Amino acid sequence: MSPRASAVLVVALAVLALLVPAGAAQAAPGSIATVHGYETGDFSQWAEVQASCRGDVYDVATVGDGCASIVRSPVREGSYAAKYVVRPARRADSADVERAEVYMSDEQSGGHEGQEWFYAWSTMFPAVGNPAGFWPTYADFNVFTNWHNADGPCGGNVVLGIDATGSVPRIYFMLVVRDRNDCGRVVQRKKFYLDGALAFDHWYDFVVRVRWSSDPAKGFVEVFADGERWVPRTEGATMFNSHGAYWKQGFYRAQWRGGVNTVLHDGARRGTSLAAVMRAPARPVEPRAAACAGPQGTRALAGAVRFDGHRFRSEDGLRCYVERRGASWELFLRSRPRVRSLLGRHGVRWGSDTFYTRSHLAIWLSAHGSRYARWSTVHPAAAARLDQQARALPYLTIDRKPRVLAGRRLLVRARALPGSEVTLVARDGRGRLLGRARLSASARGHVLQRLELPGWRGQRRLRLTVRARSATGRRSTVLAVRLP
Repeated sequence: MSPRASAVLVVALAVLALLVPAGAAQAAPGSIATVHGYETGDFSQWAEVQASCRGDVYDVATVGDGCASIVRSPVREGSYAAKYVVRPARRADSADVERAEVYMSDEQSGGHEGQEWFYAWSTMFPAVGNPAGFWPTYADFNVFTNWHNADGPCGGNVVLGIDATGSVPRIYFMLVVRDRNDCGRVVQRKKFYLDGALAFDHWYDFVVRVRWSSDPAKGFVEVFADGERWVPRTEGATMFNSHGAYWKQGFYRAQWRGGVNTVLHDGARRGTSLAAVMRAPARPVEPRAAACAGPQGTRALAGAVRFDGHRFRSEDGLRCYVERRGASWELFLRSRPRVRSLLGRHGVRWGSDTFYTRSHLAIWLSAHGSRYARWSTVHPAAAARLDQQARALPYLTIDRKPRVLAGRRLLVRARALPGSEVTLVARDGRGRLLGRARLSASARGHVLQRLELPGWRGQRRLRLTVRARSATGRRSTVLAVRLP
């Protein structure tokens, strides 16, 4: 090639480079800028932990009763994940908002005017760690990830959380539009819901693309969930001002005496492209209608009910399926008058609400300083109406094969009528007692017990009997267990 031709080629390539838009660079594989996971076995890749159980900077009066810990199982990748637990307030001076979170600095987060990053991580909500669901009063206040404005009182413009106001909990993403002169005044919430109900015990893989800017004409977001685009490119101010934003994850809610919330996070990282941070999605966990159509389906409906693409002809089968999806039976009934009519559920009006299950009325009473036992004594007719509508124990199932733990223990998971008394009995093949335990099913019907087996002498075959009893009925089931 002649010198003249070479010079022309160089000039042409230079001009072409100038014509390529900046966004086209994202098509390249890119790189990971920072990693903020838990593979160090601690929280050292984060700036600070906000949880009262650690007993250092934060106490219950500041952040409520919460705890953050490193766990070996379950994990999405590597050897460690982080578990964040927020418990109901038990002290009069407990904070109005409750949290267990970690955060990093705005420098670590890359949250500066004009910068563009891809943030990725994985999140799981374990069913046994969220027995009563989520705070249902307001849609926005079950937050598990957000980018907080560096100006303290401003909250975040980019938020992910759980909406529990409907019949099933749903994951949402929200771009918050704030008043340019008052960060505490929210002008608009651009909200996007992930399809379907929240799936418990499933690792969600999230990627959030953000161009940071306080100028609504320059900032934008785009969100991917489990490898699919969820939120299309949406323009707006991604931070309040040029002071920056920093990344937080864990769990953050209003003060709620209704129950415990647990979330696991793993694999947080920040990169320059989608290809750099994306991973193969975890296999989704879908409830099976067939698992709820067994002998527990004894109470026939006056007419068939279609829900989630399935047809149910018994109340027990429908309730089993609804609750295995992680939904609240109470909220399901509240939102479906036809189902209530078929079931003959008229509910009990108390306070400003109508309650259709005793367990939810008991939670409400507890949050207002009373107890169901005392209330039912004073209002026997209303209590009898709730009990009569329940009629019998809906179902009793052992969720999966029990797992042997160290120290002669058996991990048992089962489902029963919420609040029912449950007895676990383990015997060997000759009928000799190996261990026994009594407990109460949670407000969502979960039973989780590490059953001590003091009588176990290495027997390979066991018989596990689970009995449940409530004021409305009894039921038992037996499972033959073969140990490895």
